[in-house]
Amino acid sequence: MTLLNVLKCRKILNSLTLAYGQMIFKSGFFHADPHPGNILICKGSEARFLVALLDYGQVKDLPANLRFGYAELVLAMADNDPIGATKSFKDLGIKTLSKCDKNEDQEMLKLAQTMFDTGLPPGVTTLQPFSEGSSLEKFSVEGFPEELFSILRTVHLLRGLSVGLGLNYSCAKQWRPIAEETLHRAGRLKDFYLLLNCIEIFLNCGDSRYRPESSSSKTRILQEIIPQEMMNLGVEKDREHGIF
Repeated sequence: MTLLNVLKCRKILNSLTLAYGQMIFKSGFFHADPHPGNILICKGSEARFLVALLDYGQVKDLPANLRFGYAELVLAMADNDPIGATKSFKDLGIKTLSKCDKNEDQEMLKLAQTMFDTGLPPGVTTLQPFSEGSSLEKFSVEGFPEELFSILRTVHLLRGLSVGLGLNYSCAKQWRPIAEETLHRAGRLKDFYLLLNCIEIFLNCGDSRYRPESSSSKTRILQEIIPQEMMNLGVEKDREHGIF
């Protein structure tokens, strides 16, 4: 695959996973069948490769508690946080029985990433969930909320797309800022550095209004995009740390 095609494929995956991040974390109502036949690239969107989804025969309305719980799991997976992954599994109601002799939390993180992220371990091109040494061999899953099956299916279909395109791509890392914003707005995450992640989203969203060359400073981006009360908090904290 040429470098140009790799860049095109990555833009398509960026657009698709960003759309799913918005659906899953912002509204909780999402299209749960993203196989290639249900995805179109919008005509005239070559710069950003916007996607359109077909066939809403399989959709899911995720309850708020699972939406927030999955957002917390995404943060743990994106940050490679084994303790956070273990806690998130319990909070989501995923019941497991460990067969680990040691490093149980680390293996739980691997299990979470196998089940709920599209990324592959370094050097791995295809994932065999039940291969020798797999995290699924070290835990038995004894309880799993029915509502999460649509998330599981969606993530695995997205992983299939990324593998088919020849890219190792973590949806958890792309969803991290959206998940963090969702938790913050729900009062479950109080971290002013969320502001910096929000800025990054807008700078990378492809909208010319938010590109660095059209925004004179970080302060202007905050004023134009982030709600005023969040901006005030971030600016005061940034002043304390000497950023402004």
